[in-house]
Amino acid sequence: MADYYINFNHQGHKDSSKKLLSMMDDIKENDEIIISVEADNHQKMETITDILEKNGFEYLPKGDEGGRRFSIIAHLKNH
Repeated sequence: MADYYINFNHQGHKDSSKKLLSMMDDIKENDEIIISVEADNHQKMETITDILEKNGFEYLPKGDEGGRRFSIIAHLKNH
């Protein structure tokens, strides 16, 4: 099992999306992707969840205590 991390807070929107898509080729059944994003950036959240859903991933958003950031924890759906 491996964990892959991507931070959507510090990269351009398109660059982050490209990085997420390219890393998906390396993800195996028990691996996780952990994505950080600002809680108030709804456009990025929607983009991330759309990419995950279209590529066969399940995900769980998890907020921090201050409600300013989210982590999205994703893994491949069991087939």
